[in-house]
Amino acid sequence: MPDLMARPLIPGGSEGRGSCLEASMSDPRNPVIGILGTGDFSRSLAKRLMAAGYQVVVGSRTPKRFVALFPEEAEVTTQMEAASQADLVFVAVYPEHHSTLVSLKATLAGKTLVDVSNGLRLNRDGPSNAELLADYFPESIVVKGFNTISAWTLQMGPRDGNRQVFLCGNSQKAKDSVKQVCCRMGFIPVDMGLLSSSLEIENLPLYLFPSWRIPILCTLSLFAFFYIY
Repeated sequence: MPDLMARPLIPGGSEGRGSCLEASMSDPRNPVIGILGTGDFSRSLAKRLMAAGYQVVVGSRTPKRFVALFPEEAEVTTQMEAASQADLVFVAVYPEHHSTLVSLKATLAGKTLVDVSNGLRLNRDGPSNAELLADYFPESIVVKGFNTISAWTLQMGPRDGNRQVFLCGNSQKAKDSVKQVCCRMGFIPVDMGLLSSSLEIENLPLYLFPSWRIPILCTLSLFAFFYIY
């Protein structure tokens, strides 16, 4: 079990409030938030970000297919256009599809990329998904985070232990900007240090729920079957 599991869920009581205050003071702007991806997580994230007062632009390879699935206030456009407009970008595509985004490398240079992906199985040796993303985009700043937050939590709002968002990255300035986003959405950012901690963060959901995977998959399959038929 990783050291992360031994740490308190709400560190130090006031640490979350302190992190939010520091983040808001370090970045008083209201950045445009980009989301690359159009799945359930992306849609829930867009709604939560807009509820927090952010302008949201969603990038898709086929924007016309998905525009009706997002709130009217969210702009659904091409990946290139979303990358151009956004100050901070959530990468919400499966890690095996990260390589399909390399055409955006120049456009995303100098911008913060938030990797929200998880693995399908425990990865003890690395590299992490976030580290691989950083290899694809060496001129961008990658922050790992939000992978322990479900689409359901984003939809319904944070509750108790679900309020924590574990973050890591090599740029403190980039992490502070992501912390501010966390706080405005009602979450508590927990800084786990450098990007080398991302493997530990990615493994956390699998440590917590290893025996739930088969029941969850069965439930989702049955739900999909009855929904379709």
